[in-house]
Amino acid sequence: MPPVTAENLAIVQAMLTASGLQPPAEEVERLAELYGPIRRQLAMIHAADVGDVDPSNVFRAGEIGA
Repeated sequence: MPPVTAENLAIVQAMLTASGLQPPAEEVERLAELYGPIRRQLAMIHAADVGDVDPSNVFRAGEIGA
């Protein structure tokens, strides 16, 4: 696991503060440790070229039962 960066720690602390959560310091550090790899994985998912199609979770009420 990569080392915790000051930037990732600040981002995690800001998200926790915004959500009203106050976990123990060791949990905050673990979340900050995991934040970088998770962000990289999400960036890869969002970068995938799926062509000109909508994701399957798009709901259009007008198309149901038409």
